[in-house]
Order: sequence, then C-alpha cells, then structure tokens
Amino acid sequence: MSEENVEIVQRLIPPPDTDVVSLLRNDRLFEQTRAALEPLIDPAVESVAVWQGVGAPVHVGIDGFRKLWLDWLDPWATYHVRVEDLIDAGE
Repeated sequence: MSEENVEIVQRLIPPPDTDVVSLLRNDRLFEQTRAALEPLIDPAVESVAVWQGVGAPVHVGIDGFRKLWLDWLDPWATYHVRVEDLIDAGE
C-alpha cells in the first residue's frame, strides 16, 4: 500500500467522536457523507458481508456500501470507530 493509499484510508475513517449509526441512518447526514465519499470510492465498488457466508448479496456503489453497513449496525444504538495505527505494508 502506498503512502497515498494510507492517506485515502485515513480520510475514510470517521473521527472517533462520530456516531456511525447516526451518520448512516440519518438521510441528511448521509448525503453530506456521500459528498465526501464520492471522490474516494469507485461507483462500481462491490461490498460483501463475508459474515453472511456463501451466497451473501453483493452491494454495489456508495448506496450498497451504506446498505451493508446498515445491516451490520442494525443491533446497535450507537457505534464508534477508533483506529490506533495504519501501517503501509506494501503491495
């Protein structure tokens, strides 16, 4: 992974005080997030919930990315992400 890719990943991670549940469930907040994601995520990106096993649906694009996360976040009232370190591990 190049340093440029590490920077892209850093931009995709919300600040630790961000409630990801609210961000994704609230249409107005998500539209603001979409504007930030569009330059970083290919419109044809495919997201798959590997925890669902073989035959899990493939979600396409930013809306698919949101759908997958909403499925994951369903049991939680709030959800926060904190990344302590990102390491450039090469290709």
